Amino acid sequence: MKKFSITLLFISFIALNLKAQYVKDINGKPVMSKDFTNFTGTPYLYDNWTNGSITTEDGKIYTNRALKYDLFEDVLYFKSAKGESMTFLESLRSFELDNSELDNKEVYKNGFPPIDNLTTLSYYKLIYDGTIASLLMKNKKYISESKPYNSSTTEKKFVDIITYYIFRNGKMEKFKPSKKEILTLFSDKSEQINEFIKSSNIDYKNDEDLAKVFDFYYTSK
Repeated sequence: MKKFSITLLFISFIALNLKAQYVKDINGKPVMSKDFTNFTGTPYLYDNWTNGSITTEDGKIYTNRALKYDLFEDVLYFKSAKGESMTFLESLRSFELDNSELDNKEVYKNGFPPIDNLTTLSYYKLIYDGTIASLLMKNKKYISESKPYNSSTTEKKFVDIITYYIFRNGKMEKFKPSKKEILTLFSDKSEQINEFIKSSNIDYKNDEDLAKVFDFYYTSK
């Protein structure tokens, strides 16, 4: 009986170690190299690798990973032990970037209903993540081509298109950060919201300020 208990304990120990190893190692495949030398700008959110963590569709979490978000392809890459750019073979639910320059964490998530040219696989930055509604920001890179006057060369550059959405009641709604839209959105408490905007010096171009307005409204309901 004692021998059986020791054997069972040994098997459990091996199983736990295998599980930990499985969570530690990420399955991926190398990214085909792309030549953007003749382009102005960058397809990435940040050119440099950023430390962060990812959560897979089935709930596994990988921490302390070098990540790079491609806004043009809407794909997240990770750096392998050999320094290669890799794509994930597992489906992802979300990822988090530790932005040391801004001293904050940026959370990106997919799985939202399709809207415009976006799909359920499209990543959105979470500006405000509430139980009733969420404010999302989509930053998408596009290629703009132009030919200067009297030039035979076409200039290509990456441009950012930023759009905000509200997710509530299982639906996506386009949202334009402005006082008018905020007061319309929160019309049942427009006076309180208006006073809060004034007293807090809300900047509609600042995501943190937008999150404050949403938090004020939903926490005061």
